Amino acid sequence: MVMMEAVRIFLEAGHDIEMISMADGELRNDVKALGIPVSLRKEFMEDWKSFLYYAWSFDLVLVNTIVPLQTIHLLNQTHIKTIWWIHEPQVYFDVYKEWLPDMSKLNPNIHLWAVSPVVADTINDNYGIRPPIVPFGIYDAYKGETLIKATNTVTFLTVGIFCKRKGQDLILKAADAIGPLTDVSVEFLFCGNTKDVEPDIYEPIKRAAQASSGPDSVDIKTLPETDHTHMLEIIAEADYLLIPSRAEPMPTVAAEGLMMGTPSIISDICGMSKYIKDRKHGFVFESENIDDMVRAIKEAIKLRHPGSEEYRKMVSAGRQLYIENFSCKHFRDELLNVLEG
Repeated sequence: MVMMEAVRIFLEAGHDIEMISMADGELRNDVKALGIPVSLRKEFMEDWKSFLYYAWSFDLVLVNTIVPLQTIHLLNQTHIKTIWWIHEPQVYFDVYKEWLPDMSKLNPNIHLWAVSPVVADTINDNYGIRPPIVPFGIYDAYKGETLIKATNTVTFLTVGIFCKRKGQDLILKAADAIGPLTDVSVEFLFCGNTKDVEPDIYEPIKRAAQASSGPDSVDIKTLPETDHTHMLEIIAEADYLLIPSRAEPMPTVAAEGLMMGTPSIISDICGMSKYIKDRKHGFVFESENIDDMVRAIKEAIKLRHPGSEEYRKMVSAGRQLYIENFSCKHFRDELLNVLEG
């Protein structure tokens, strides 16, 4: 979805776009629906001359993520204006260490960007340089006033593939640690792709959801995977997003939560935690610290009650944070400045 926003920005500015993808998927169909040519190419070195001949026909090349690193090796030998936008955590730098170019020695035509402070720190740790931080931009889908439900049920939504990196198993531990609640009930909602999962993470959640029915004050539920438009509606209906990731340079869903008026409870390992101020835009807890996670959840429960002015202030502060840092206007300025500079 991040690349779709870049595509729309260039189109709205009147530019012609073509795309190369290293893998087929839903994004390819979305891009083709906009009339943009898309080609598949998994390897660039074998026929490097044809790639560079093709690249020379463009005013700007945007290389998204660390994975298409072969293109950087080639483009670094040219004067073609290039943005290399890095999103990945340290583990990717470890995996690709043998093949990555030295980011401190890239030629001036390569504009290195980090999607978050966490990624900028990672690049600095590995190469001794700190690139500019350019977060993604998200088109505003907010439809108006956030509804604070007149119920005593507080909902916490977690979105993402079921895997250890996303930390959904930590939510089950926190749910057990919360204990019985009085005058309020809590729902932990899990939504994500259930076809490509880590069984050690997904199966306990599935069993907990099957066993969690009735008058218990803490309830576990799973939601079917859905399209992005409907997911934004689900985010807007939740009271909080719960993001307990063990590694997450910049969770898009947290920015979408700010946009839709749903505050996040987020681990401090996430890149978004560098923007979200604890108790102002949401709640931040120490990664993998169950006690601190429970503390944040309980504070969130206490804050969210019908007519809560404190909750409304948090939603408003979050919306402002989105506008200032993750709106398409902010992102558009960064992209077009490089193209036109």
